[in-house]
Amino acid sequence: FGEELVVPEVKREGYVFATWLENDTAVDYVAGETVTYLWLSDRELVAAWSFAPYTLTFDANGGTFKETGEARVQLSTTYETVYPAAGLSVPEREGYTFVGWSTGNDEIPEYRLGVDIPAAEVLAVTNTLYAVWTGTQYTVKFDAN
Repeated sequence: FGEELVVPEVKREGYVFATWLENDTAVDYVAGETVTYLWLSDRELVAAWSFAPYTLTFDANGGTFKETGEARVQLSTTYETVYPAAGLSVPEREGYTFVGWSTGNDEIPEYRLGVDIPAAEVLAVTNTLYAVWTGTQYTVKFDAN
């Protein structure tokens, strides 16, 4: 009783600290603030969090998105978002077939066409996904008549 406590600074990846809660009621304590303990029994303060906002960019990597004609699409997202494969726009590129998405601008897709994309996995590495392409192969026949 009457002891001084320093309010801790708390961090959680993918989130922004909102406030401390006691019995679901917000308590205005600021990190680093010194408060005097005047309680006569144990108390529990629970951190309340909100999702941190991020921007995730889908780069068509030489192609374009049919809906917009743009080479890049930026989406506001949070760590908790999962982009369902069926809901993602597939980019187009003449002479190429879209294979999937990569966190690096390379030829190995971490997320193949038809696979859901968890934002947390991507944001742990980068904030941009790049389209991965393979060249479309054509058959040429020579007819000598």
